[in-house]
Amino acid sequence: ILSNDLTSVAASSEESARYALQEGDLLFNTRNSPELVGKSALVGPEVVGALFNNNIMRIRLDPRVLPEYAALQFISPPFRRRLAGITNATTSVAAIYAKNLMRIELSVPPLPAQRALVTRVQGLRDFGSRASEVVHRDRLRSRQLRRAVLSAAFSGQLAPQDLNDEPASALLAGIAAEQAAVAPT
Repeated sequence: ILSNDLTSVAASSEESARYALQEGDLLFNTRNSPELVGKSALVGPEVVGALFNNNIMRIRLDPRVLPEYAALQFISPPFRRRLAGITNATTSVAAIYAKNLMRIELSVPPLPAQRALVTRVQGLRDFGSRASEVVHRDRLRSRQLRRAVLSAAFSGQLAPQDLNDEPASALLAGIAAEQAAVAPT
């Protein structure tokens, strides 16, 4: 969540106290388009104290569950498949109701295992990010190299030149003359 994407609303102090986000809260989109319903986000320090709207469910986790671990489960393919099974949809709006969401079980290993999994996934994400940057940079370098090779090839710089060779313009003129001589009239 980007803090510059937030909208201000008037709220009483009671509403602010009840609906204010805390770091580690998990937000879950309960009503939206079929593509967006079920999306989730982990609340970071940049939006602590912000309020959420009625299409979002705030989930506060048991202290035995790391928020980062739960967030990873919420984006996992098996969890997303289970969400598809409890999604109610019309033509343009889909909904996942709290009573149905709460029936989906999460696998919760001990905290050290959760930490290890979160660390491992973050390491893989970092690796993927670095690999993506390398691929992007190498694609750009490959395009530049291709252009340079083609430029060198067309300017005759890739092979030693024999000054006694017939110029290309003369060769092309000869080919055109031969074709004109054999062309039916």
